[in-house]
Amino acid sequence: DMPGFVFRAHVGYGTTSSSPSKKSNKRSASSPPSSSPSSSATSHYPRPDAVVGDVRLAVRRDVELRSAFAPSGGGGDGGDGGDGGDGRGLALSNWDVVEDLWGHAFSDQCLNVDPTDTPCVVTVPTDASKTVIAKYLEIMFERFQVPATFMLRKAVACAFASGKTTALVLDSGATGTVAATVYDGFVLKRPVVRSPLGGNVLDYQVLQAVEAALDGSPVRPRFQFVKKRDATGALKAVPVEAAVGGGGSSSSGSASGSVHASVLAAAKRRIARDIKEEHFCVPHTAYNATLAGAIPTAVYELPDGTPVSLGTCRYSIPELLMNPGPLEDAMMTSVPDVVLECLQKTPVDVRRAAAAQLLLTGGN
Repeated sequence: DMPGFVFRAHVGYGTTSSSPSKKSNKRSASSPPSSSPSSSATSHYPRPDAVVGDVRLAVRRDVELRSAFAPSGGGGDGGDGGDGGDGRGLALSNWDVVEDLWGHAFSDQCLNVDPTDTPCVVTVPTDASKTVIAKYLEIMFERFQVPATFMLRKAVACAFASGKTTALVLDSGATGTVAATVYDGFVLKRPVVRSPLGGNVLDYQVLQAVEAALDGSPVRPRFQFVKKRDATGALKAVPVEAAVGGGGSSSSGSASGSVHASVLAAAKRRIARDIKEEHFCVPHTAYNATLAGAIPTAVYELPDGTPVSLGTCRYSIPELLMNPGPLEDAMMTSVPDVVLECLQKTPVDVRRAAAAQLLLTGGN
């Protein structure tokens, strides 16, 4: 079964305020919640200053994009669209964004249900701590006032979806890669192994490689230029001269209207992600630069019509999943090492059964 609604896990907030408004969702301690439909838990969700959903975000570029994930070191708030610079060290921490995303899911723009009458099943990260689980429950019961909820770890959901109760699940997504052992429908805590090496890191490397192929020229999203015909009748991309709003700035020093720097960064990442999904792949054998160089280059046409040639980077960048050494980051553990460490930490009596059922999931 396909999900009924899919939308970006980003929320746009007005650039006039530095953080999401928290006043609109606060109840007075002296006034008990009303049971009337007009005062349902979603009456203030998403917040009035929040822009959620692909359609609304497509036409609103004067907002600051935020993600539920932010650098785990505490620097930044995901204001760059949740990319965290080069995509490393992201952790779930922006709970205001989570509330707005769930509020949008409950609203008439998606499910159109009253959460006070709707029991919910929530999938949580496999390596989520008790603190994170408690925050999930707090939001569900105190903000949305659901009658009942069940927290299902992602690895268990993947195993059940494949008809397995015991398996080794490798989840490689945008913010990292997690390997976990599921035994009789439960995640064993000790064998859970996480690496920050994920899709965001690869997207950043792809963007760097593309801009290097353009001799340092920045990738331009569609809203940064307009197409006009020249004297010969050919279409040419003409830059839209304007400063990036919200205190940010692009590397080219120009953008469209009051576009916030986070919107510009997210748009560039989407272009890099499209290039990655269309032309990049992990080699079937160990990466060999000589063999990769003998393969003809691929050509990708950027939104402004500029062709970019993709050579060995089509294989060297995905190879980072198997050998992250070029990243020069001790925290980056390769996918094989993550799986091996998970198996080594798995109890001996479960190890054989788990290794026989290896499941791969995630959007990386």
